[in-house]
Amino acid sequence: MSLALELLREIDAFVNANGMAETTFGRLATNDGKLVARLRGGKGITTGTVEKIRSYIRDNGPDPAAALSSSPSLSPGNPAILERIAGAPERLAPAAGKSDGLDAADAFVWHADDRRLEAVREVNRVEIFLLKGIDRQMDLLLDNTRRFADGLPANNALLWGARGTGKSSLVKAVHAKVLDDMPGALALVEIHREDIPSLPKLLTLLRPRFPDLPDQIADLAEQGNTTLLSLDGITCLQAEWRGGLARICLVDSESAIPAATLDQHSLNAVEQELETMRATAQSAPFLVWRQRQDGTITWANNAYLELARLSAPDALVAAWPPPRLFDLSQSPRDRQSQSSQRMNIHLPGEAEPRWFECFETALGDETLFTAMAADKIVKAEVALRDFVQTVTKTFAHLTVGLAIFDKQRRLALFNPALTDLTSLSPEFLSARPTLRAVLDQLREKMMLPEPKDYRSWRQRLHDLETAAVNGSYKETWSLASGQTYLVTGRPHPDGAVAFLFEDISAEISLTRRFRAELEVSQAVMDSLDEAIAVFSPSGILTLSNAAYCRLWGIDQTTILGNFGIVDATQVWSEKCAPTPVWGDAREFVRSEERRVG
Repeated sequence: MSLALELLREIDAFVNANGMAETTFGRLATNDGKLVARLRGGKGITTGTVEKIRSYIRDNGPDPAAALSSSPSLSPGNPAILERIAGAPERLAPAAGKSDGLDAADAFVWHADDRRLEAVREVNRVEIFLLKGIDRQMDLLLDNTRRFADGLPANNALLWGARGTGKSSLVKAVHAKVLDDMPGALALVEIHREDIPSLPKLLTLLRPRFPDLPDQIADLAEQGNTTLLSLDGITCLQAEWRGGLARICLVDSESAIPAATLDQHSLNAVEQELETMRATAQSAPFLVWRQRQDGTITWANNAYLELARLSAPDALVAAWPPPRLFDLSQSPRDRQSQSSQRMNIHLPGEAEPRWFECFETALGDETLFTAMAADKIVKAEVALRDFVQTVTKTFAHLTVGLAIFDKQRRLALFNPALTDLTSLSPEFLSARPTLRAVLDQLREKMMLPEPKDYRSWRQRLHDLETAAVNGSYKETWSLASGQTYLVTGRPHPDGAVAFLFEDISAEISLTRRFRAELEVSQAVMDSLDEAIAVFSPSGILTLSNAAYCRLWGIDQTTILGNFGIVDATQVWSEKCAPTPVWGDAREFVRSEERRVG
């Protein structure tokens, strides 16, 4: 076993046997209240300090080995141990620990972890006349402190200087000197520098537990003294008016009840579990806090306190309780349809607000809130909304009607051309109707080819949706109004389907007119007795009449589009006597220059 671990065992045995706090032991043994905490943290220790600690233990207590062996050992099934372990989670946000009353001593140490004052019966000080070389500072501080003790106007005092120049010694010496002249007029409170941010907790600790305190304090000068009971019935506050100052003492109303005894191993296990849970909550990257029904914050983790600090950068010291950052009066339990609330907070110096997704859990008379950062989600939603607006503006200039249905087959996006082509009202389309509702409306407005019966109509709807999902739907709708629409269905990611409606009435009309003209031209050529064949510049037969087909015995349907001058001259030569004319004709068709000349 290492020297540090062996020494810690001796210290644990001593403080348990004497009912002494570890900070008190460190201060009395080595004048260092953080001694035991540093040892537990793995800090080194000199042999001189070890000897000083063991000397103090020998002079002030039983033998360490005897203390260890006589340490009470309770069964794990003991109700006191089980109750202690079961209550560990609640101590993540404990009520103020039992504080010594202000009449218990003239000096105290503030413990920020459990928010209590510990009385110091014997202050390690030197007499004021032994301090040399600081006469001017001593006189100023002594005079100012006496005025303060007399209830006269006095200044706040600030001492500064390098370590070891006598700041603490001067304060303790002045405190002792004033008490010699005016016993009970002053109380000295020591706050470790790392606990300075917790000072507002000490100053505001009483207000939530004693709501009538401001009114009672206002009348204290007339009444002389008063006693208040906290809301939970655990603590009594005794206030007394003395020499122009309010003397306040906190007394545990249940102090007569003996505390449950734990063996050291059980106590260490409970404290380790509590420390683990506290460290987990404090290190969480998201906001966690507990709140009363009136909105008072009773506990908050570091993430919440840091955000509260950023919200009030001008505050010299963080106040307790911290400010309420979010107005969660319309909580999810008041609105059953909502599981969370999206809230934002504007911080000084930041252009954009910070967004959070807030959740709540009821814990007795209080509520546990958690808030997750939602900035990325909000930015993504804004970007998506801007993208949809951009796409919508782009689609607004298209002459082709566009309708996009999501995977639930509800209309998600449409453009103005769709309303112009289908006569569907923007109000109807904005209500996000289903695909079948849209097709039903098109049928009622006679903007859809009418099927033979209703059953075939429903089957057609199913076939249309299936084909669109497969990307194979493309159909020409000939309407009763004479218009012709080309409707195309295309699949989109995540199961969405897009339909394009294009008015091709003019194109169809032009095609029909051109076809009619071709039919008239063909009829005129067929009425001629002369055989006529027209070849393209590339030598392909593009036009012939009935006389040509009768002359050469050719089926007119087999020669269009794939019958060239070579094929034609071969047929001609087979049905005629040999002659070079067909070769000349073939060269004539192929040679564009000779033909032009």
